[in-house]
Amino acid sequence: MEVDRFEGWLACPDCERDLDPVAVGVLGCSSGHRFEANRRGHLGLVASGWRLPADSGGRGVAGHGTSTVTPVLAAMLPRRGRVLEIAPTGPDLQMAMLGAGLIPAAMSSSTRALDRIVSETGSGAVLADPARRWPIRDAALAALVVTGASLAPIEFHRVLAPGGFLLSATSDEDAAQLMDDLYPWFEHDQSRPVPAGGWTAVRLRRRRRMLAW
Repeated sequence: MEVDRFEGWLACPDCERDLDPVAVGVLGCSSGHRFEANRRGHLGLVASGWRLPADSGGRGVAGHGTSTVTPVLAAMLPRRGRVLEIAPTGPDLQMAMLGAGLIPAAMSSSTRALDRIVSETGSGAVLADPARRWPIRDAALAALVVTGASLAPIEFHRVLAPGGFLLSATSDEDAAQLMDDLYPWFEHDQSRPVPAGGWTAVRLRRRRRMLAW
């Protein structure tokens, strides 16, 4: 994998300093930590001493795929910029990002899911634990897509640039709760939640400042 594609994106999982290309296939930080893309084509960014959770194989919310909502999410993508998909359930959305001229990548704790993303799309892929602080720089992304991971609104807000978008999908019955959970960090843009075969897709805009109660 060409790690140059991640220039300006990533942060060291050990010290949180910026990661930049230092050699062919290698990223490093100013503290001397080094991370190399493996033979499978993805980059492992796991903090020293931490273990990843059991590999789920990249399944969507409640263990089901999200093929019915993928076209809806694709239509909500921004026109330009870096887009990160968290815990992808398949390659379709990455393909849509590439076709739209975006700069896509996927992040997951599942090596099997990332293997599929790399082999079928060639997108950048980062092996990391979405349940911990992400190895992504502050305000690095134009958009974030979350369908198969637990909510982490503080991280969502941190890694998105001002005015950036969060695209998410959940079951129809949980859509209202999703909006409530994200409300302090995100606001509605001009789009509306879109039902799609038992799922509801939403696009929210990052608030400049988190609401305080």
